[in-house]
Amino acid sequence: MFVRDFIEVPRPFEEVAPRLVRDASWLNPIVHDALKQASEVGHSEAPNGSATDGAAPTAVHCIRGRIRIRTDSLVVLVHWDTDPPGGVLPVLDGDLEVAPLSESRSQVSLSACCPPYGRADPATERVVEVAMRAFLERLAPSSTPRREPAPAGFGRGGPAAAPRAYRKLVWAFQAQRLARSDGF
Repeated sequence: MFVRDFIEVPRPFEEVAPRLVRDASWLNPIVHDALKQASEVGHSEAPNGSATDGAAPTAVHCIRGRIRIRTDSLVVLVHWDTDPPGGVLPVLDGDLEVAPLSESRSQVSLSACCPPYGRADPATERVVEVAMRAFLERLAPSSTPRREPAPAGFGRGGPAAAPRAYRKLVWAFQAQRLARSDGF
């Protein structure tokens, strides 16, 4: 099943994007809580359990993939799987995208493919929608870095300066990665 949802974040792109390009382990509790909420909705709306195959996962593993730069946004590939497998959204492969809306607002969206592949019953579709919305709602406040400043030279400029800002962000991320690995 293909799903897409988005949320507006009351933060500038320059604050939100650097958070999304880092290691994805900070997403684990966000995904876990979103899947837990969706599982509860599934059980309350479909008492026979048709919307979910089990309870909320005990553990979630998120992996950040490749970073892509588009003309108007930054896209980060994201993958998650759960322990035990099963339940609501046990596996998700998608694009987590951040785009500037103005100098002070951004949009974060998630477009993903997830089981069941193909047509799903309405109860399952509802639970998946709840999981996606819950994930994005939890992600929005967490998208602002707490103590880390934006990379050096990463100034404001709004949507008109966005392509240059994306390049600086990616260069800073790659330099940081090389520094951690001693260049190899």
